[in-house]
Amino acid sequence: MLLGLASALPALINCFLPWQHPFGVPGQSDCLHFQARETSSTPKRIAVVGAGTAGLSFLKVSQEYQREHNVNWEVVLYEQRYDIGGVWYAVSFLQGLHPMCQYHKDLVAHYNLTELIHLRHNVTVARWLGNVSHGHWELTIQKPRKIPSVTPQNPTRYRRWNPEHELETIYQKFDYLIVATGHNRYPHVDNFPGKGDWLSNSDPKSQFRRDIRHSMYFMGPQPYINRTVLIVGGGFSGMDIGNHLTPFVSKAYIARSAETTGDPSNHFLIPKPRLSHFDRDAIYFEDGSSVTDVDSVILATGYLYIIPFLSAGDALTVDPNAKSRNTSHIHPPPPLPLTSNGKYIRPLYKHTMSLSSYFPPSSLFVLGLQSGTPPALTDAAQAIFATRVIADPSLVAGRILLLRELEEEEERLRRAGYDPDKQGHSPVDFDGRGKASSNFMDGLIDFLKRRNVTGLPLPGSGGRYVEDWRRRHDNFPGLIRMFFTWREIEKRGEGGKMVAGRRTEEDWIELLDYLVAHPLPPTPI
Repeated sequence: MLLGLASALPALINCFLPWQHPFGVPGQSDCLHFQARETSSTPKRIAVVGAGTAGLSFLKVSQEYQREHNVNWEVVLYEQRYDIGGVWYAVSFLQGLHPMCQYHKDLVAHYNLTELIHLRHNVTVARWLGNVSHGHWELTIQKPRKIPSVTPQNPTRYRRWNPEHELETIYQKFDYLIVATGHNRYPHVDNFPGKGDWLSNSDPKSQFRRDIRHSMYFMGPQPYINRTVLIVGGGFSGMDIGNHLTPFVSKAYIARSAETTGDPSNHFLIPKPRLSHFDRDAIYFEDGSSVTDVDSVILATGYLYIIPFLSAGDALTVDPNAKSRNTSHIHPPPPLPLTSNGKYIRPLYKHTMSLSSYFPPSSLFVLGLQSGTPPALTDAAQAIFATRVIADPSLVAGRILLLRELEEEEERLRRAGYDPDKQGHSPVDFDGRGKASSNFMDGLIDFLKRRNVTGLPLPGSGGRYVEDWRRRHDNFPGLIRMFFTWREIEKRGEGGKMVAGRRTEEDWIELLDYLVAHPLPPTPI
């Protein structure tokens, strides 16, 4: 998400990207009722890892499902940090409570989810004990050790805190595992040649020492005041950081691919081709040009799609050279481990459910890998999919058939000129209508509809999951234009007047439609 958009228009984003009603399933009142197909008297045990948007979405959806269908599951969420909120907790930790972090807190309180969440519980290993047809997950978890009360007779609580002494390791067994740790945690840093030589050769006469940081650690312009900065990457983060920095820095370059246009209103950013390499004195680009005046480099180069606790339990192999290949036609089927090349975790059916040959398809779900989609609505669609499959694993019987469908989707990407191993989990707009994220979400629910699952939220026309107004605005170029239009409105001091009195979802939809229908050209910032 663009930080500028979130800060400039929090109420609008609260409506458009997540949901106005905290993580509410659209059209819940219109759902048809059906009886869950439980196959055992023993409650299903489900572990959720991560208390950000994805993890909390699953908690809410699964709790509603149990209540509405009279089933009882044991659902436990483990969060490594001291509080909920995911990436918004990290922002709040450094800058004070962010409205989006408060939004997550309100969700938990409103839907009585607190007792399901275990904070400061770090899942270090997730290991599948069994085979492709049955078994269970064993989780290794580090948690705070219970500390005795402080009394004059027991003063040990006053000793210096030592993490090794204050933590204990526990082991828990679960039938199903929901990985909801997101994709913005492990920075992807290209190993550009000569980087170390450049860093070690700061000009002794300059007041600045050279530095290179990933955009994950960008928390504002303060460290870069009066510096010359190179931003590497022209995506969401690079563009947003450029807009934050330009009023404060001496000069700013942005290195990006030719097809990335950036922010047309920011004429202060000096575009450069993709970064090639460093030497002691200069930074070089792919067209052979170079710059020698840069003090700081910010790498807006994305994140690695890895899940360390799965790798620690041999459930996920990390191989930067891994390539997708078709194996569904081979008999007998070859072993197919869950693998990540850093950009693409495979095989995941609909980017959500594991098709590894080492554990059942219904046993592992990974939520929140998609980029460029509305987070809460997408996470809820995945949670609905996972919840129904957990309730009735026969829905995904036939792993090879599902694998063949995944391979056909990868072939479709190749025919369109994309490499699935590089495209990863970003949706592709095949038909040019700008509805890729809506199609992805509808596809998850359509899978269930084709298998005669009822009781699904279908508020969109034609029995679709995505509401019409959301589908209408599912267009990233249109969202960017909306962002620029709103920024111009705020420059004119008219933003407060336009949002005053808006309370209902219809009020906010009207504002979105107005912004799209009355675009304002961006002016220099």
